[in-house]
Amino acid sequence: MRNMRRVTLVSATFLLAAATGHLMQNGISLGGGSVDGAPNEASALALGLSNVTSVANIVGAELPSMTLINLSDPATLPPLPTRPIPPDTGVQHESSAADALYDNFWRSCAPPVMLLTAAPGAMVDMDLSAPCHPDEQVLLRYDGIGFNVMTDSTGRYMGVFPALSATTKVDAILRDDEQISTVVTVPGTKTLNRIALSWRSVPGLGLNVFEYGAGYGEVGHIHAAAPREPQTDLGGYLISLGDPGLSQPMFAQVYTAPVGLTDVSFTLEAPVTEGDCGQDINANSVRAFGGATPEQVALSIAMPECDAVGDAVVMPLPDLPLSLASAG
Repeated sequence: MRNMRRVTLVSATFLLAAATGHLMQNGISLGGGSVDGAPNEASALALGLSNVTSVANIVGAELPSMTLINLSDPATLPPLPTRPIPPDTGVQHESSAADALYDNFWRSCAPPVMLLTAAPGAMVDMDLSAPCHPDEQVLLRYDGIGFNVMTDSTGRYMGVFPALSATTKVDAILRDDEQISTVVTVPGTKTLNRIALSWRSVPGLGLNVFEYGAGYGEVGHIHAAAPREPQTDLGGYLISLGDPGLSQPMFAQVYTAPVGLTDVSFTLEAPVTEGDCGQDINANSVRAFGGATPEQVALSIAMPECDAVGDAVVMPLPDLPLSLASAG
């Protein structure tokens, strides 16, 4: 700012001097007199000026004095005007449906939209766009199970999950219980048997599937750490849903096998941790066989006391092999 002020003053002085020089070359002074100080009214009239009086002829006339401001010394700067801030009026904003069209900074944004598309293997492709909900936890629910996901910085989430029925309705629950729902028709469910498990806040809990009488760690043992791919030729596969990095997450696992595979058994395994010892863990199991209407079964596991931390509770699910065999 100091250099800019200096340049501005130099430029103004230069322009003034140039103008003065022009007038002096034409024999006219700024006061309306000649070069030698004598009045020159004819010259003033030549410039189109009238009623011109030389400053020197005005009795008691004084030129205004200039006040120099030292920019390096704040004490020489004039004080800024102050304006009092009015007290809080205490008026509360009443939420309305229109608020959903704005984010936390009151920038306008589009309402959430969820697009579901049927994919091969009786799967569902999801594309959720919620511009007012960036980096936000979302609960997805369908056919009796649920799991949490996270939108990105633009409020978008894209994912895929197994359908449990030919007509799948998905609910997306956003912040403040805002909810959108979409229905999609999914072909191919009649050729598959699916077992799903859904629960909250226990990341290590999950299904163990044993095909053709396999034991722990053998080829036919399917679990979260050995899920197989959907394109496998060995038998079934397991898909895990949910994000363990979220607060109070909800998880789901879905096991899929061809309808002809009936030699299979299941157990539910839950590790004993300091967070769940001595408590009951609730889960929900859904069985969807050959495109039939999904059946829900509520499960409850009484976890041992905390001196058993590090152990695991294994719950056999005996009804599932019988149901699979009868559906084959």
